Amino acid sequence: MTLPEKIRLYHAALAGLALSAYVSGELGPIHEWLGYGVTFILIVRIIWGVVEARQLGISRFFLGFTELGHVRWFDHPAVSKLLLSGVALALVSTVVTGVLADRPPSSPPSRRAEPTFSSASEWRTPSNHDVGPSSIASRDRRESDKSESWITEVHEASANFLLGFVIAHASYMLLFKRRLAAFMLFCAGRRPRA
Repeated sequence: MTLPEKIRLYHAALAGLALSAYVSGELGPIHEWLGYGVTFILIVRIIWGVVEARQLGISRFFLGFTELGHVRWFDHPAVSKLLLSGVALALVSTVVTGVLADRPPSSPPSRRAEPTFSSASEWRTPSNHDVGPSSIASRDRRESDKSESWITEVHEASANFLLGFVIAHASYMLLFKRRLAAFMLFCAGRRPRA
């Protein structure tokens, strides 16, 4: 398998998993497992970029300030790099916040409230207003829920930005790099010459 074919296979795996994870956002464990698949593919890609050929390097995604000054047409390579930078940053943000949102709660689950025997010969269950370890655990859970909801909001916003950048990237490729787009979408047998 040639290097461009390996890149195409990686691209298809990442795109398929990321799209499936986006669509399954409300499906709980399915969404989580797909997200971990995206995380695995992303880690493999980073390692591959460090170990393999220069053209796979991570630096090819990000453009320098000198490149921005020379952009005259929409089909300039800097536009493609800008879109890839957006996809990469949104993908990393989505993956990191997804992993953080899936972590177990910081406080251990509180024990079930034990009924107590009162002097009036009645059984009583401790209320939320009681002072003690159970009320502290309840407060810790509420604070943990607030931080988790914040992370979840950032995760969802990152996923939406990712979708926007992917749509812009795919549109750009179909408009200005049609032969390469056809190759990446398995519509052409051989990779076009650059």
